[in-house]
Amino acid sequence: MDHQTKILVTSITNFYETTSEPSRRELGNILENFRQSIGSWRLAISIIDNSNPVNVQFFGAETLYFVISKKFDEILESVENSDELKTFFLQKLSSSAHSLAHSVLNKLSAGLALFILKCLPDIWNDPISELQLFWSCQIELLLRVLAEISTEFYHLNVSLDHRQSIKTELQKSTKEIVKLVQQVLGDNDLSCSVRNAAVECIEGWLKLPGANLLDFLSVFDALFNNISNDYLGLTRILDTIKSNDELRNLPRLLWQLISALTQIILPQILMELDFSQIGSEQLMEKIEDLTPLICTIVEFAHEYAKNIVDFVCKNFNDQLVVEVYSKLCSFFLYISTYPGLYPIQECISDLPEPWWRSLREELLQLDESFSWSSNKLILKKQSIKIYLQLLESVSTKFIYSEQINSLSKENFEKFEKYRNFERSDVCINSIQIAPKETVELLANKLKASLDNRDILGMESVIHLLTGF
Repeated sequence: MDHQTKILVTSITNFYETTSEPSRRELGNILENFRQSIGSWRLAISIIDNSNPVNVQFFGAETLYFVISKKFDEILESVENSDELKTFFLQKLSSSAHSLAHSVLNKLSAGLALFILKCLPDIWNDPISELQLFWSCQIELLLRVLAEISTEFYHLNVSLDHRQSIKTELQKSTKEIVKLVQQVLGDNDLSCSVRNAAVECIEGWLKLPGANLLDFLSVFDALFNNISNDYLGLTRILDTIKSNDELRNLPRLLWQLISALTQIILPQILMELDFSQIGSEQLMEKIEDLTPLICTIVEFAHEYAKNIVDFVCKNFNDQLVVEVYSKLCSFFLYISTYPGLYPIQECISDLPEPWWRSLREELLQLDESFSWSSNKLILKKQSIKIYLQLLESVSTKFIYSEQINSLSKENFEKFEKYRNFERSDVCINSIQIAPKETVELLANKLKASLDNRDILGMESVIHLLTGF
């Protein structure tokens, strides 16, 4: 280690170890001046070595990232500079990814990703293919760097023309990325870390501006099949797909996604929510884990309710389409009528409300100018039973049972909010879809409560009646 490097390493070490604010400020200025100096990136490379403390290595990696981000013209001064930096990244990550601290590995991966983007399209014209060949035996590392490329796109400070050309190059590589992830997910011995890297990679590339969902078509089934137990991963992927405006114009793709949900994901959730476990601590933990995923599925269906209903009505003679729709509704009905006292025995029955509300709105919007409008009438009639089941369920769940007395103040407030706000649309939905049947159901329940002198049951029905 030469004298200049020793001074730098000492300054970095002292900066992190000193407890003196004046010393920290002085050392901070010294280190900032170093980052800004010409050729700092070469010295930074030399200190990213396992013989140095993690703080020193991280400072080196952060300096490289800074130079690539803010002073890339310095790298472009010669082909030797860009080749040297490229060689360092590839060799360092290849040889040391397993031993580097996570902070250093992440910063180096981000640095390489940003370097690749800045080199597109002329300096390094086909980096994705080259990385695939170079790291064919280090798939997790490859996936991590590819994921970073999509992330670092948003950190680019380049001209609009250059950004557009970079985006174009990335779009050309999308199918290559999808094919890679599909192959990775096809491995039966896939480790959790590699699977997570594959999910993050696809998630990142899906988020890129102008991402074409059709390019990802072949990987969706593989994703859902391989991460059906990874609730957070599924939630992130569905959130990303849901936010792509292009999906509204791709009814077949939307239906493929809905079908995959009903065939792969929803049965898994239902299996976890076994009624026999109601009231157990283990079940409440499962519900807590599943809630973000259920919310995302509800949001997905709610946001595309019109597209879903239109697709079913247009393809009403296709039994498979009708079955998928029925399974989707059955899933939401299962969640909405989940037994137990809210919020101590269950806390999910309110989650599907946005779906039931948007479905009701779509079923009531009849336009006879469409040839398939008569199918919507049939769908509406078939939904009467569902909306009455929802009403029947809340009439029981709204009762101030003896268990209410055991609720804490916080949980009682949640129960009141559940009755008065979270599920206030249940009766409105039912009366609009089936006015006669709704009145009959509530009248019969009120009469039964009167006959049995069930004051609490009467109160629940009257509460629903006042919600019209």
